[in-house]
Amino acid sequence: MNNSFWKQKAVILSLLTFLLTACFAHLKAPEINPEMAGFQGMEWDTSLEKLNLKIKGEDKRRGLKWFFPKDKIFLANVPLNEAIYVFEKDKFIAVTGVIKGKEDCQKIKDFLVKRLGKPNQVKGDTCTWTLAYTLVLFSYNPNKQFAILIFRKKEEIKR
Repeated sequence: MNNSFWKQKAVILSLLTFLLTACFAHLKAPEINPEMAGFQGMEWDTSLEKLNLKIKGEDKRRGLKWFFPKDKIFLANVPLNEAIYVFEKDKFIAVTGVIKGKEDCQKIKDFLVKRLGKPNQVKGDTCTWTLAYTLVLFSYNPNKQFAILIFRKKEEIKR
């Protein structure tokens, strides 16, 4: 009786595994990488009103507003100095940060290559990745040993 019970459980478990495998085999991996359809949990085009942020600067002619986060932002355990979140027509469109020091700049570049793959374009010390919903630009200045890192929403987001 005990042996029969375990056989039934094994058959049921095998059947469930087969069914789940068949179901998941037909699902595509999501095309949107949540971290690259925005930045650190904030999706592109998120309304400024929804985020309840205090704006630090504004360019009324171009319809741009920006703020500096109160907490340091880290990528690959490296701080983004002078990080700026940018809004256009009160919609979130970009994050810009400065990385200081040759070693930290190299860590960030290595992190981006590992995470995003080979850059789509390389010109000198500037690398650009064109993702499904985001443009990423990393530009290193070897003379001053700092880099600019920009994550920006592509103009047209179709989901």
